[in-house]
Order: sequence, then structure tokens, then C-alpha cells
Amino acid sequence: PHIALSKTYTVNAMTPDSAGTMTAMMTGIKTDQGLIGVDETITRGSCLEGDAGKVTSFASIAKALGKKVAIVSTARLTHATPAAVYAHSSDRDFEDDSQLPADCAQPDIAQQLINKMLSHEVDVALGGGRRHFIDQTTIDEEGQAGNRSDGKNLIALARDNGIQYVWDPTTLAAVDYTKPILGLFESSHM
Repeated sequence: PHIALSKTYTVNAMTPDSAGTMTAMMTGIKTDQGLIGVDETITRGSCLEGDAGKVTSFASIAKALGKKVAIVSTARLTHATPAAVYAHSSDRDFEDDSQLPADCAQPDIAQQLINKMLSHEVDVALGGGRRHFIDQTTIDEEGQAGNRSDGKNLIALARDNGIQYVWDPTTLAAVDYTKPILGLFESSHM
């Protein structure tokens, strides 16, 4: 006796990508293909300036209500779907600084996750994508180099600021669940 329809499209396309659809799910605002956490007024690939176009995520609302926020994904944590929980980016491909336009002050998606964890807006983040958190000269626990071109090691920054870092079942089993946790289990997707 009942029927429901769901239309999953972005403002500029009938066949959506996960950046636009997850932004819509997390904010209630439809946007263009490739945009994360911003409305359709933003040009894809531009450098975000201030709060222009940024939309509020359900995760931010939940955090303001005293809830915990966790992101668990088998994709890279910087990939469009998990990133829409916490990030504001004019391009889903800005996973680390190496893809940002020249002279762009907008933080890349990996940096935004660490910033959200440092400000206690994200409590737990578990997934893949380790390469976007370490620079090109750093070799990870599994022998892979990072992608960052800015020389930053965001994993070390997180650790230095009290965030527990895990990368395999052994380190995950040893965590204190009362403290923030960053789990990066693969260089790319899991």
C-alpha cells in the first residue's frame, strides 16, 4: 500500500559521484559532482576562501550535542565518501597537498581530518589511505612511501598530540578506547 522513491543525483549530473551524494546525506544540501562539504556555488578545483560555500555536516551537529564521531571505512579516509563526514573541499582529489592548486591556503583533506581530530570534532577514524598522511620521503610500516610534497608527517603530528595511531590488528588490540584513535591500515584502499 506504500511506495517510496529516492533520487540520487547531484545539482549538475543525473548520475552522481560519491562526493556529491555523501555531502547531500551528511548535510541535506545537494551539490555538484566532485565537491565535498560545500554547496554548488563553489567551482570544482578552485581554492576555497574562508567559509564561502561550506555546509554543516550532521557529524558537526552530533558533536555539538555531546555525541562521539567515528568514521570507519574500507576506503581511504580521505576518499570522497568518508571525507564528506568531516571535510570541506572544492575537489575530491585534494586528498593530500600534492594535488592542491599552487599558492592555495585551503588545507588538503588529510590535513583537515587531523585538524578535526586535534580539535576533538572527530574521535575515531579507521580506514585506509596512509599515503596521504606522510611525505614522499617517509616509508610506512609496510614499505610504502607517502604522497605528501610538503614534508609533513601527519601521523607523527597526531601522535605528538595524544592521538593513538594504529595500523594493524596488533596495534588496534592495544588501544585505549577512551582516547582518540587514528587507524590507517593500508597505503591506499583496504
